[in-house]
Amino acid sequence: MKGCEIRTTRAKQMSLTMNPRNCSIEIRKRLWPKGKLFRKFISRFPRFTRKWYLANTRPIRAASTARSASGCPDKPAIDWKVAGAGVIGTSHEYRGGRYEDAWATAQGQTAGGDPLVAICVCDGAGSAPLGWLGATVCSQLLVQWLSEHFDAYYDAFLQQDDDEIRWGVTAVLKRALRRLAEKKTVSLESFATTVVALVATADGRWLCVHVGDGAIVAGRDGDYQVISQPHNGRYSNETFFVTDHDAHEYLRVYANHNLPTFDAFALFTDGPQNCLIKPLTSEVCAGLGQMFTWLDRYSVAAAEQLLEVNLEQVFRQQSADDCTLVLAKKQQVANLVNQGDSPVMHSVTRRQSFSLDQ
Repeated sequence: MKGCEIRTTRAKQMSLTMNPRNCSIEIRKRLWPKGKLFRKFISRFPRFTRKWYLANTRPIRAASTARSASGCPDKPAIDWKVAGAGVIGTSHEYRGGRYEDAWATAQGQTAGGDPLVAICVCDGAGSAPLGWLGATVCSQLLVQWLSEHFDAYYDAFLQQDDDEIRWGVTAVLKRALRRLAEKKTVSLESFATTVVALVATADGRWLCVHVGDGAIVAGRDGDYQVISQPHNGRYSNETFFVTDHDAHEYLRVYANHNLPTFDAFALFTDGPQNCLIKPLTSEVCAGLGQMFTWLDRYSVAAAEQLLEVNLEQVFRQQSADDCTLVLAKKQQVANLVNQGDSPVMHSVTRRQSFSLDQ
């Protein structure tokens, strides 16, 4: 995979770098000098070193340009524009709890050089003491894993070998969680979390893996449909987790082998689920289509603020659970570059909203 960029939100600092401005974690290109004297300076002045590090390093970003065999651009380059947000649920806030969802994205390229985007949203189980940490680890790990193995998994799906994908995804997640459980001397079930993940390429291919509740909506030209439904147990408040011993049996895999291609995707946890999908008919609410237009009109930063404001002021009033929503849409690279932050941020972010009755 070339030029991978990973973004997550509201996660505890681990091996990546916390951005204090928006609580996101980024992989940053490390440019600091080496040597015993500098390491001694770091240990003595950690706060100053952190400020210097954030000021003198930069995130690694993916570059994608469509070129012909002669090396010249042959058509407008297509890439993915992604925006997401999450807010704590009123029930967790009332009890003094924490935000237990997590989401991450990674952008890279396929083996053929086509831009791809990987998205994962996870909902840590409220009954698990470290469910929030399991959601953070699984979301970060899975977007990188699926980006690197997309071509192999997509070919396996075409050959009707879904078991390879199910066993591969659950094995890599459980392996990471078991190592973490050993370090913290807790059980694997302490990190119980649902997983909703998708990989999509600019040439129209997509593949998603899903265990538990939450959902994935896809659309093209304003026509949206649910491509992965919530999966609950015998009762509506029961679901399945990636830490279950038989998680591979409940992990669902879908791809566009027998389904159409799409240019827009939405992934969300069970918090906003009933607000975005009509429970009885599984129809997509019109408000979601309006949110997709924000990706066309505004920058990523402005769109994410719009999402956060609406999750807090609209969706959180309908659901007591944490609410997380990530949108992705195909756009020409020129549009991604030309959309600035400053003309939008102060004028529209807290004025754009919609009604769930639309």
